[in-house]
Amino acid sequence: MGEKLRITVVWCRKCKKWHSLLPDFLLPNKHYSGNEVESVIIDSGSQAIDEIDTEASDSTVRRWIKQIGKRIRQAVSKLKYLFGKSGQVVSETAIDAGHCYSELEQILEMAPRPVKCSGNKLGLANIWLGTDMVAVYI
Repeated sequence: MGEKLRITVVWCRKCKKWHSLLPDFLLPNKHYSGNEVESVIIDSGSQAIDEIDTEASDSTVRRWIKQIGKRIRQAVSKLKYLFGKSGQVVSETAIDAGHCYSELEQILEMAPRPVKCSGNKLGLANIWLGTDMVAVYI
């Protein structure tokens, strides 16, 4: 038998709502794991949609590329701000602009300190975004 997944639920006194704290390998409101979505996003940088190895339908893959790609670009901007605010120098010249996922990887390497995560970059970005109120999650 596999391990049971435990999700923590917390009450926010400020907004008066319950919130689920998801493990970093899950993405909010997604049926597939963050690892599956991340794999598709990575492959979309070099492969046609119908060549990407996934059980998700082509329409789902297109939606992920559009939605998650937009969210990654927003996250990159917010992470630059967040890291700069914490005193970490974010070198714009060191970032090789191109595929959105590549930019996310590069900006996460500039983080002010290491953070324990499952290895999923989308989840790691969500961890960092959750540390500040500028957050919009991927």
